[in-house]
Amino acid sequence: MADFRALGYQVASLTYDRVDKLADFVTRRTIGFTMLSDPRSTIIRAFGVLHDAYPGHAIAHPIIFVIDAKGVIRHRFSGKHYSTHPDIELVLKTLRATGNSR
Repeated sequence: MADFRALGYQVASLTYDRVDKLADFVTRRTIGFTMLSDPRSTIIRAFGVLHDAYPGHAIAHPIIFVIDAKGVIRHRFSGKHYSTHPDIELVLKTLRATGNSR
């Protein structure tokens, strides 16, 4: 997270999990970024990243969005498969090359 902050970015995650479950997870794992709860998956659906492999659960694909201060998505990174996460080094490399567009 320090690499993102050094570039002027804040980091947050979004999940369909409830706030109490996220709070427990943050405590157990010592998470160093904000975790946001979207229990009805309203935002997950609005961004078009609902994962269809888990019927009955509104889970998002693992995707990284870089959003500027005006709410414009500047970059979108995703893994090649629903079970893989975006390559953090590629994200950092891209952000270093494009500068801080917040």
